[in-house]
Parts: sequence; structure tokens; C-alpha cells
Amino acid sequence: MSKLATYIQQNKKPVIKENIEAPMVNVLVKGHLPRGVSFQDVFDEVKEKIPKKLFSDIDSIIIGDFDFLNEKDLNSLYHDGKLYISNKKRSEDSILHDIIHEIAHSIEHKYKDELYEDKVLQIEFINKRRKLFNQMSPFYPECHDFDFDSIQYSDKFDEFLYKTVTYPKLARLSNGIFLSPYAATSLREYFADGFECYILHPHLRRHLYMLCPTLYEKIRKIVDRK
Repeated sequence: MSKLATYIQQNKKPVIKENIEAPMVNVLVKGHLPRGVSFQDVFDEVKEKIPKKLFSDIDSIIIGDFDFLNEKDLNSLYHDGKLYISNKKRSEDSILHDIIHEIAHSIEHKYKDELYEDKVLQIEFINKRRKLFNQMSPFYPECHDFDFDSIQYSDKFDEFLYKTVTYPKLARLSNGIFLSPYAATSLREYFADGFECYILHPHLRRHLYMLCPTLYEKIRKIVDRK
């Protein structure tokens, strides 16, 4: 049994330890937040930015120190209706970004037919991956070891980008193609990265539209739906 599965099995009915006003979801803070961090302030901002209807697939937000996050060097994870957020060396801004990013994954799961059934978003993503390949392959022959037409996340591909290429270099190579280096890792992260930009940086929405028009329209329709 994985550490995530073990944690879920042992915490089927988590008890809320902190007095956090979050009527839409259960909030459990395990351990302590970094000094100066108010999760209530973070969640108040989340509520302000995310329409209530988009919380429908989230029943709990759990913040703490988790082995299953540490082992994969992750700050957050969405799984089975729950958001797991690391409390290690965090700021309110980084926690806010992680929550919005994981809410994006819950939304993607709920609206997957609307997002992907027509294949248009997949085509946009794959075309960008092909452009990235053309940018990278002259400098990194290892690119030929990976399927740039794949829409699925790959640990090996992400490790190649993160450790061999490094995200700062990838940011330069992917400039004008992807919003961020991590958006290139899979279709799911492409959507989540775009959603995070749309919600947290309204002043960049035009840039998002110009760079990723299909992604922008898919996000806009979901967020603006009455």
C-alpha cells in the first residue's frame, strides 16, 4: 500500500484542528504553519477568486508534512476529493498558488469530457510540444529518447527537464510556446498552469489568450458559466 493510500486509510474522518472559517470544505491543519502564515487569509483569498460552483469536487483541504509529498519533491497534490498541501517552508503566496493549482486538477477531472472530447486542446498542446522539441533537440540529443507527442505525465521526462535541462534554461527555450516550464510536462499540467494564470493574474489573460487560445477559451467557458 502506498503512503498516500495508508494516510487516507488512517484519516478517513479528519478532525479540524484549527478554527478556520471554510464553509465550502473541511480544513485540517496537521502540525504547525510557518510563522507569519495565516491559512484563514489564504483561504479567504481563494474564496474571493474561485466561484463557489468550482469547489463541488473538493471535500477537504489538508495541510501538513506528508511523506508522500516529500518523496516526490511536491508541494501539493489533489486526490479523491482532497487537496494535500505541504506546510514546509511556505509563504501565504506559495500556498495560495498551490491550492489554486490543485483546484484546477479537480476541475479538470470534473469537466474532462468538455475539455478533451473534441481533441482540440490536445492538438494545441502536442503542437507546442513539437515546437519545444525543435527548440531543444539541437542542444539536447536526449530529446530523441522521449515521445514529445505524448499528453501524459512521465516521471522520466520531468526529471530530464528539471535536472538535465533545468527549468531556468527550459524557460528560455519554451518562451513564446508555454506559459511556464512545468506546463510542458503533460496536458493536465498545461491546463492547471493556464487556470492558475487565469485566476491569479487577470492582467495576463490577454497574454494567455494570445499564447494558448484554445486553453484560454476552455477555461473562460468553465469559469464564467452561470
